Amino acid sequence: MNPGGAVGQCSCSHAPISAQSAAGTSCETASVSLGVLFNTIDLSVVQAAVPSLLGGPWNWQTLGQPGGVGPRLFVDTPLVMSMLAWGLIIGLVTVQSLRYRRAWWPTVIVLGYAVLSAGLIAAGRATAFGPEAAAFELRYFSDLAGVAALGVGLTLMPVPGALGSLQPRDPPILKLRVRDRWPRGLMAILAVGAMISSVAYVLPWHSDREMPQRDYVSQVRAETADGPRALADTAVPDVVLWNAAFPASLASRTLAPLGSRLRFVTSGNDLQTLDDNGRFVDAFLPGEPRNPPGPSEGCGYPVRASAVRVPLEPVIDFPFWMTIGYLAAQDGRVTISAGTSVHEVPVKKGLHTLYVTTEGAYDAVTITPVNPVAMCVDGVHVGQLVAGFPS
Repeated sequence: MNPGGAVGQCSCSHAPISAQSAAGTSCETASVSLGVLFNTIDLSVVQAAVPSLLGGPWNWQTLGQPGGVGPRLFVDTPLVMSMLAWGLIIGLVTVQSLRYRRAWWPTVIVLGYAVLSAGLIAAGRATAFGPEAAAFELRYFSDLAGVAALGVGLTLMPVPGALGSLQPRDPPILKLRVRDRWPRGLMAILAVGAMISSVAYVLPWHSDREMPQRDYVSQVRAETADGPRALADTAVPDVVLWNAAFPASLASRTLAPLGSRLRFVTSGNDLQTLDDNGRFVDAFLPGEPRNPPGPSEGCGYPVRASAVRVPLEPVIDFPFWMTIGYLAAQDGRVTISAGTSVHEVPVKKGLHTLYVTTEGAYDAVTITPVNPVAMCVDGVHVGQLVAGFPS
């Protein structure tokens, strides 16, 4: 039988080159999907989920990617333990089937449920990231525990009056008297195995190598030992929390337990942020300026007593930071308006950089003096701040 014909009646191996080109990706997808399906069922049901129901997997393999949302642990069941687990299940069902009618039926339901779950994983995450990346993560089979517990109960104990429940064979094909110490010993072994699996799973969560967040927070504490520090509210490094969790990955939320040690600001001069090690460094906004050269040579856009509009390349509606480089002759205050954001910020004498957050779409920034100032503006950047200027 041609495997390609089993999925959509597609067979590419004997087709002419032109036909294969015309078929394109469809034939390739069919055969690959079939292989992914069988591989996912083998890995997830045979090697991962079923042995784990009996106290496994007893051993875990970490992805080796520190921090983020925590260690990603994959089932790494030893082959001998997987064989013992399946042997125990087959032996239990066989013994019960020789003593009771319909004892095998709950096992079929549980295994069928597991196979269907593996099929869903194969059609989704396993196809996108590979069978190993999905089949060895037990979180996709958490619902199997309840179904398996029900299946074990229905395999071992009859339900009086229930249709299709266990019915003793008369006479039984196998007469077996089981002493109490055997089930108790078996349950003790399963409990010890489950404890070993649980401890092995928890240990990486307490490892400084796998979970560097503790060192990061400790460094921030040390940096703020002399008093509160102001900094731009940017995302923490991925080793602390993945940026995909935004806005939960913002330092103001992740480091909220530190309380008044940190003062997060949305505007200011020459702001700092935290680097990957939890140290304070200058905040930097990479990329080219979004404004064209100003009309005044050597000064860019002069700001005196009236508002000055600086045109920019269009910015989409998204929370961004804006930095404005300026040179001021004296201290003062200005209002920065861009999109839906308005900030009144101080201006310091000398060469400095203004930092403000912006929201909404815009194609210009307006700088309005609160009191008369003498400053030259140039180099407006928009984007996300990074820690430290490039070396």
